[in-house]
Order: sequence, then structure tokens, then C-alpha cells
Amino acid sequence: MFKRALFIIFSVLVIVNIYGCAVGAIGMYEAGRAARDFNAPYNKVFEAAKSAFVSLGITLKGDTMEKETAKVKGVYNDGKYVNVAITNVNGSSSTVEVQVGSITSPDKERAVNILDTIGKQLGL
Repeated sequence: MFKRALFIIFSVLVIVNIYGCAVGAIGMYEAGRAARDFNAPYNKVFEAAKSAFVSLGITLKGDTMEKETAKVKGVYNDGKYVNVAITNVNGSSSTVEVQVGSITSPDKERAVNILDTIGKQLGL
């Protein structure tokens, strides 16, 4: 019985390590991307993301908004790129994914900070 439990625990740890995911106060952090759901309409989250860029000193490099998805792209002064993807979940909530830096060299702290700033811009 002990060997089986040990095997299961080890297997879970290996899977988490391979996929690099962790769940916590940020919502989710996986493979270089931080994600969070916001109880706010899609168009307001899009505007809040652009305002967060201004607030954090991120240079806006482009933004697009389609029917169900939007993207906001920018760069920090040190050259790290920022990609924000917003998905319309329903009329009153949205999911935001943030990646700072590359997938091989992500900056989790900055990604979480951007999510926090978006929440502040929304008054949440």
C-alpha cells in the first residue's frame, strides 16, 4: 500500500514538473503564462488591460479586438515583451492570460503584476 501511494505522489509531481503548472492566488500559472477570470464585460477588460500598460510603463505595440478574443501587445523598457490575451467567457465575465518574456524565460512576477493592475483598473 505504501509503495502504491508513493508511486501516485511521485507521478503527480512528475506531471506537475513536466507541465510547469501551479495553482494559487493568481488564478493559474502555467508554462510561462498567468491567467485569471474577471467578472467584468469583455470590452471593459480590454480597456483595463490597455490602461494597465500605461500605468506600468509598458510601451503599447498593438492591440486587436474581435468578437470573442482580443490581444494587447507591448514591451517593457528592458526589452521584455508582453502579450495579453482576453477571451469573452459570456456577456459579464472574461478570461485574461498574460505572458511576459519568452516561454523559455518567463517573468511570472511581472505577469501577475499585470493581472493585479488590470483588476485595479476594473475596480476589483
